[in-house]
Amino acid sequence: MIQINSLTLVIIHIVLLTCSNTINCQNAPKAGQISLLSKPKEGGTASFACTAEIGDRPLNFKWSRDGEVVMKTETIRIEQLTRDSSLLVIDPISAKHNGNYSCVISNNYGQDSTSILIGIEGSPNWIEQPNDLKVKYGQLIDVKCLVSGYPKPKVQWKKLTGSIWTEMESISYEIDNSGQHLKIYNSTRNNQGRYGCSVSNGIQPDLWTEFSITIEGIC
Repeated sequence: MIQINSLTLVIIHIVLLTCSNTINCQNAPKAGQISLLSKPKEGGTASFACTAEIGDRPLNFKWSRDGEVVMKTETIRIEQLTRDSSLLVIDPISAKHNGNYSCVISNNYGQDSTSILIGIEGSPNWIEQPNDLKVKYGQLIDVKCLVSGYPKPKVQWKKLTGSIWTEMESISYEIDNSGQHLKIYNSTRNNQGRYGCSVSNGIQPDLWTEFSITIEGIC
């Protein structure tokens, strides 16, 4: 006859309790690091594999970018690589696809996620260009020169003085931390003229645009 001492009974009790708390000892997924199957290069094909290290099947995979669900498009496709992995393919990939990509793996017992930051180098692109402005004397001048690109583009605001473009000083004007938003308070005669917005990030081509500011009601 098998004898079971008190210590053995305690161990058995702990094991049974643990299994009960984890739904009969079933395995929730554990996500491994996202694998880069091909190096991302502007205009090329980039493939990313998300694999579950453990986890009871069936497994569900969901990709997101900066918190938004990744949807299939002409340039993006999602494939079931194996029963334990999912493949995200971007073809062609460009700087507009940059962001923090996450893969969430789930089953009936839980979920886990893993992320990768994608940064494709590319020349700056316009999001919003400034247009010619007409404002009344003393009003606020509010101009945006919005761009995208990686590395992050540097924006320089310039004003035409005679025949020379000179960089504007933030002492006289308010420029936000991104450098893409210019404000001039209590506009005067001195603020009238021709302005320019220069954008670069070390990758050609650079961007340049010009616009005029007209002050109406000058006495």
